[in-house]
Amino acid sequence: MDTYNMKSRMAIFLSGRFSSRVNYIFEIYRLAVKLDLMGFIKKTGDGSIEIETEATGEMQRNFINSLKGLVKDPDLNINIENKDNLLNYNEFRIINH
Repeated sequence: MDTYNMKSRMAIFLSGRFSSRVNYIFEIYRLAVKLDLMGFIKKTGDGSIEIETEATGEMQRNFINSLKGLVKDPDLNINIENKDNLLNYNEFRIINH
């Protein structure tokens, strides 16, 4: 099966000490919209950032590579989890709590 063009769901968690000079939520949102990803981004209760995306394997890889370029700070950690099922998001949005 061609996983390159197959749609998948992924959760990405950013944690650590965030620079106050960068609005990570907005910059990551802009990147996801530019790459036509579906899903969401939100700040969690502990101050980390959770991103969930649905897209083809190629789009997911482009997003991760671009995200690593955006998040160059050595004080930040990126953890990625593949999810089992699709939720069929129809947009990418910022979730505020």
